[in-house]
Amino acid sequence: MIYQSNEKVNWEADVQNKKVKKYLNYKDCFITYKVEEKSGEFYDQNLSPAGKDKMTEQKRGRDPEIYGGYKSQYPAYLTLIRFKNRVRAIPIPVQINQLIKDNQLTLQDYIKSLDSSYEIIRECILINTLFELNNHPFILRSSSERINGKQLIISNNLHQLLYYVERGLTYDQKQEDFKKYLKVLIDKLTTQYTELSGSERLAKLIEEHLEELYVLSDEEINTFVNESLKFFRVNSENPNFKGISIAAFKKLPGRYGRMNSISWSQDITIIDQSITGYYESRLKL
Repeated sequence: MIYQSNEKVNWEADVQNKKVKKYLNYKDCFITYKVEEKSGEFYDQNLSPAGKDKMTEQKRGRDPEIYGGYKSQYPAYLTLIRFKNRVRAIPIPVQINQLIKDNQLTLQDYIKSLDSSYEIIRECILINTLFELNNHPFILRSSSERINGKQLIISNNLHQLLYYVERGLTYDQKQEDFKKYLKVLIDKLTTQYTELSGSERLAKLIEEHLEELYVLSDEEINTFVNESLKFFRVNSENPNFKGISIAAFKKLPGRYGRMNSISWSQDITIIDQSITGYYESRLKL
């Protein structure tokens, strides 16, 4: 709806929110990440002193080996290349992308300046592009980092547990439902999420400490469920089990979990999705 007086759009937030909630309950609902060509800052604005690390000059003509410079250039997108029969993803910095757009440089020339033997397979892979590794969907965060792209589905009989845990509440069957949840968790980690970093270790840890987990306090059950669910989320958040009294879980690193590197020589398929997620094209490497 558009107001006639000032031609501004009235989004009618309450109405739109109800629609979103309704659509999310559809069984054929697709959720897609917005793919991006990054722009804005060229690099990390923290100036580094001169040293051995490769850096970008502060200003043209000021040698970073003498004056210091900037270490981390932000990527606009990735370019896929073949090198000595191996596939690599090369980050194209925002600064270089701007030069390309201004016709001061070509992508081919930039790639050749890195190594003349590089062969371009695909010029542009946007950040947050979906890809499959051994049939498990991941989302591309950079040339070397991925996050889980597979939605976790929990059966209806455990929805009550998740509802009460999220709100820090209790109910009569909570302990029994928690035992069922642990069995489901082990099954998910060992059969459906084996490509996630640390899944095998976490499943083994749960199996080895089931009896101790069964007698966790109500508050610790809330902590364990909430943190374990983070392992499966489609983002870069990591679980933190420091709030669990079991020593083996306390020893897990604070950033234990799912953000892991990519070996482009593995069985990877790049998936280009439409905005709705209904249509896609695939490139198998």
